[in-house]
Order: sequence, then structure tokens, then C-alpha cells
Amino acid sequence: MTSLMSLPLLTTSYYSQKTKLPTCNTTSGMTRKRLATMSLEQTNGSNASTGGVENWQGGSPVSFDRRNVLLGFAGVYGASQLGRNDHAMGAPVETPLACHDAKVDGIGPVKCCPPYDWGHLGHWGEIVDFKFPSPSSPMRVRKPAHRLDHVNLLKYKEAIRLMKALPDDDPWSLTQQAKIHCAYCNGAYYQKGYNKIPLQVHSNWLFLPFHRLYIYFFERILGKLIGDETLAIPFWNYDAPIGMEMPSIFLDSSSSLYDENRDDRHHPLRVLDYDYTIKGSKNCPPTESISPKDTMTNNMCKMRYSVFRDDNLLIPELFMGAPVRGGESIESHGSLEGLHNTVHNWTGLPISFNFDMGNFFTAARDPMFFSHHANVDRLWEIYRKSRRYKTEFNDSDWLDSSFLFYDENKQLVRVKVRDSLKPSDLRYTYEDVEIPWRSSAITPKTCSMKSPVKKMASAIPFGSVPQALDTTLTNSVIMPDMLPGMSEEDFVAVLIIHGIKVKDNKRARFDVYIGSPDGRAEDLVYAGSFSRLSHTHGETDVSLKLGITSLLRNFEVDTAENIVVKVIPREGDITIGGYSIELFKSD
Repeated sequence: MTSLMSLPLLTTSYYSQKTKLPTCNTTSGMTRKRLATMSLEQTNGSNASTGGVENWQGGSPVSFDRRNVLLGFAGVYGASQLGRNDHAMGAPVETPLACHDAKVDGIGPVKCCPPYDWGHLGHWGEIVDFKFPSPSSPMRVRKPAHRLDHVNLLKYKEAIRLMKALPDDDPWSLTQQAKIHCAYCNGAYYQKGYNKIPLQVHSNWLFLPFHRLYIYFFERILGKLIGDETLAIPFWNYDAPIGMEMPSIFLDSSSSLYDENRDDRHHPLRVLDYDYTIKGSKNCPPTESISPKDTMTNNMCKMRYSVFRDDNLLIPELFMGAPVRGGESIESHGSLEGLHNTVHNWTGLPISFNFDMGNFFTAARDPMFFSHHANVDRLWEIYRKSRRYKTEFNDSDWLDSSFLFYDENKQLVRVKVRDSLKPSDLRYTYEDVEIPWRSSAITPKTCSMKSPVKKMASAIPFGSVPQALDTTLTNSVIMPDMLPGMSEEDFVAVLIIHGIKVKDNKRARFDVYIGSPDGRAEDLVYAGSFSRLSHTHGETDVSLKLGITSLLRNFEVDTAENIVVKVIPREGDITIGGYSIELFKSD
């Protein structure tokens, strides 16, 4: 049995012989040669674009003047120095006290602000800095929802019942707790010091810390309501086959854990599908046409080779989301958030605005939301364990970004990202459970990650004009080359899909496959997905970043001068602006 506590510590070198990951096939000579000779300059079709080294702290790719390359100014040392970005104009993202109506497309302005009284900022409106709970306080143990014992289930149901019964303007009430998510996710806050720049905690590096802190305070409020400091949120263990269904504890219509705005086609006993879309496409079979066993296997393969791909361990941005600094509005979700979005869509109603779980505005009204995010949080902890708890972004703009929450004493608290990094300091942990997608049975040989498209269209350069994704796109993208003296172990090739636009901010998804220009359609390998919930994000720079170095190696994709990128529309009215492949500096 593989558990969180017994996970092997993964090395940060692709070709290290010490790695304890399941044995993967080595690449062919051609693939290894290309990875060993990447350079920093590339051209994508008719667009001349300069490739670069992406600073591990999240800076922009660095452009190199070819004259400097020829003069030898950009060797390993030069590249690492030029790759630095001091972000002189950067700053942490901070939550202001001021709050205004949120905006929900198709509905209009909605009131999601906290219940403090602006005229009389008394106890509820005074802000204090967060302090960790006492090290001697009880450790809360979050257990899997599918095997929650009777006593703890009764406690949890009673705590939720009491929370629902509170007046709507009480900061402990479920109404107000749900509004926290609405406010932070639908533009009710502008970033402190940056008027008119929305504070958004999705699709960037704030996603995981914010939600960890959100459910931390939620959990402590529940415990306070029933006078039990050990009460813990059960987690929805959907990364294991035994937990890949809606947990039964949420399906009793007479229970406080029930929510009527769920897709009743998916309970009971319907297996969660990581490839799910509410509306299918002609390129992909509907969920119900795939056997439950095959769906479970596919899910575990996606968890291992997409969400937890080796590249994502080396480049935290690929797992956690892109950096966003004060004054910026950026949307580029990491691999874990992409899966998280699919689970939201699978759970919520398949009609109208996809209430509750399928829309950021209403998602936290469903008690299942908090169990979903407990598992997201647990998966982040598995990721941190795999990296030996190395800080993902050693960057004050991340560490000092801050949020406001009411605590279990109805005190308004300012808490920073740096406060979220150690669950033990927050006095909670997760019960050890089996992690089957880490087993030796999940390998490139046993995982079918092939394209569902059986006919290979001619791959052409993307060009300079954005294209509507109303049919499958098949394009060639030039691989970058390395500069002399740069080591292949120090960089990850990242496919970036730029300029993504979704009409009317609706839910959307497309899948990305890559392969050799000389290969067949069925040899294309799954690289990742763009997955989005219905929400208002305003005008923002939207992209998708997918690490492909380990993918090319593990699935033996031969690459010469370029690779084939196939983008398959799954749902939504989407336009994309183009592709590039950049080199990111390994962390």
C-alpha cells in the first residue's frame, strides 16, 4: 500500500538513476538528441518569435540577442542570470477591506460581500494578523468520506446543520461562508492599491493557498459550533477507484449534507470521469460509453502522467498555476486546478448556469464543495511531499499575498500565503490511504493516452491570426534548441497555448495531444486539457502551459525539428491565438 506518509521522495533530475518512480521507457535516440540540443530561438510558422528561458519564479521568458549567442555570452551562467527577473514593479496581491457587488454573467450584480458594518467597524470589522493555533491543541485528522465512521458523520452533519440554521448575516453561517467564494472568484474585490484590477484566486498561483486557508477557517468554525476541536472535514477521495463516486454521505435528501443542485445522473454509483464534459463532442465518446473499470484506469493514468507529470514536479507553475502579482490579471491554471474544474462541472447541474458546484458563484453552497477541496488540498500535500517540501515559489510576491477571513471567534483575520504551507502548523492532517496511481502497475505501457482521433490531418503552421476552435486543429510547432553549455536536466520544454478566449465566460474545455510529424493519428499522446467553469473573470490574459519533456520521453515520441500539436474542442465557444514552446528553468 502506498500512502501519503510513505511516498518516495522524487528526485528533481529527469535522468537520475535514483528516482523511485515506476520505471518508464527511455526515449529513442532521436528524442534524446533533440532534448539535448534545444536552443532558445524558435519560429512558429510565419510568426517570428524568440524563445526563452522561463524563470522558475514565474518571470517572463528571456529573449536572447543572437549576436550575444554567437559571441558566447549566454552559456549556462549567462542564461541563468538573464533568466532572473527582479520584478521591480511587482508586489503581493492583497485583499482590501472595501468590497462591492460581484458580477455573474447572465445574472447581473450579486451581493457577496462580508457582513461588516461600514459605519461602525466594531468587532467584526477590525482586522488582526493571523496567529497559528497552539502546538498543544488537538490535531484534526481528515478522513476519506467513503469510509467516515458513524460517530464522526453524526458530528459533521450536526455542525453543518447548525451552520445552515444561523442568520444569513452571521459570518459563520453557510450563506456567508459560501459568499466568500463568490466574492473572491467573481470580482467583488479589487486588488488593494490597484483600483479596477479584480482580485482573482483561480487560474493562478493563489489557487491552492487560498482554498487551503478557506477550508481551514470553515473547519474550525464547524468545530466551534459543536464544541469539538477535533472535528475535521471528510475528503472526497476521488483519486482512488474506491472513492470515484459521489460519497454516499452526501446523497441522503433528509441530511444537512444534501444539496438539490447536483447532476442526479451521476449518483448513485456513477464513476467520476476526469475527461467529462457536460456536452460531448463528435471527437470524443460520451462518458456512459466507457466501462467503469476503463474509466477508473484512465483516471489513474491521467493523475500520474498529467496532473503529477514529472515536468510539473520541476516547474511548480505547471502544477499550481501561473504567478500573478499586484496590478496583474492573469489566467493560466495548473494541472491540479484543471482536474478540480472537471470535478466541479461533473457534480453541478448540467443545465442553466450549472448551479451549484458548476458555477463559482454558487459552488460553496453545496457541502460537497468542502470535501472536494479537502482532497485538492491533500493532493497539494502529496505534491509538496514529493518535492521534499521545497517552497514552490521563493518569492515574496507569492508568500506575502494575503486574504481576509472570519475565524472561529468571529474575528476578521488577515492571513498570508506563507501561513498556509505547513498543515501541521495549522493543526490538521490527513488519514493515510492507498494511492493506487503511484503503484508500479501505472506505467506508460499500461496507460492508453492516445488520441481518439483516428485520422491524421496535415500539420501546418498556426499562422498569425487567432483561430476559432470549432473543429480540431492540427499544427506543427518548432522545437527550441539549447544554447551551448546548457544542460537538458536544467530545463523543461513547455508548450504554451496563447490568447485563449471563451465566449460569454461559459464553461469550456479542449484537449491537447502531441506527437511526431512522421507518426500516425493514433500515436498522438495526451498532453493536457484546458478546463473552465462558468465564471466572470473580466478582461485577462488567458493561456495554458503544459510541460512536455517527460511526456516525449515516457511515451517515446520522436521529435526532429518540430512536433505535431492537435487541439480537440470538447465544449464551449473558444478561440485560441497561437502556440509556442519555451524552455523553463527547473526549480
